[in-house]
Amino acid sequence: MKTFFVKCLIIFIAMQKKNFFTLMVLVIATIILFLRGNTKEAMISLFSCVFFSLLITVFSIACISHRKKCPRFKVYFSFSEGRTPEMARYISDYLKPAFWIFNIDYYDFREHKRFHYMNEPAICEEIDKNLAVSDIFLRFIGQDLQPNKIRFIKDQFANIRFNPFTGALASFDTNIYYDYEVNVSYDKFGFTNRYNRFQLISDGVIVSPMEHIQTIFVDSMESALDFALRLINELSHGFHEQLYWKQSKLFRRMEV
Repeated sequence: MKTFFVKCLIIFIAMQKKNFFTLMVLVIATIILFLRGNTKEAMISLFSCVFFSLLITVFSIACISHRKKCPRFKVYFSFSEGRTPEMARYISDYLKPAFWIFNIDYYDFREHKRFHYMNEPAICEEIDKNLAVSDIFLRFIGQDLQPNKIRFIKDQFANIRFNPFTGALASFDTNIYYDYEVNVSYDKFGFTNRYNRFQLISDGVIVSPMEHIQTIFVDSMESALDFALRLINELSHGFHEQLYWKQSKLFRRMEV
């Protein structure tokens, strides 16, 4: 029951813009019906507006309440090969709302204009700045990691986009910084254990765990929401273990 309730909250956040647009349409329809003298239809539309407004208010309060109960931490996104538009859409439609509900921040420098301009010094500076304040390093190994998705060869052309920043066609966001992210996160910022360093790969793919300690496999038969919740559980468990280790270490120091 709790999982179903959380899924409803995630869907509500993902559809938030559509919800307010629907409410605005109902309000306009009510006004027009009143002006045209259709009193009965106007009252039905007004009742729908009030009910929908109450529904939005209740879900908004529930989202804020759930969010306040969760400890806040930050996840750094890294991509091994590049991030296709479909992958970016999946993150925006599912992971981002789910992360918001659980009070998790995420950072991906590929969402910024400076990445598309390929300003290398500025990008490396931005990477360092955000790794320094991140709690978990999450690397996406491979492309098209969306769960519960059948992929056809013809769909590869759907990933071709015009990049307005570089003025060229690209099948995915070119990623020449993943080696830098992996190395500097490990050597400089201490993402070296199974509780703060994760890799996300498709089920059945074998990857050496030398640089990424904890592996999360994507089940192609799993729904997008179920996978989002499973991923959050894994990351949250890692963050809580980090807190426990830090508190225990501090307690041992205080004993001495």
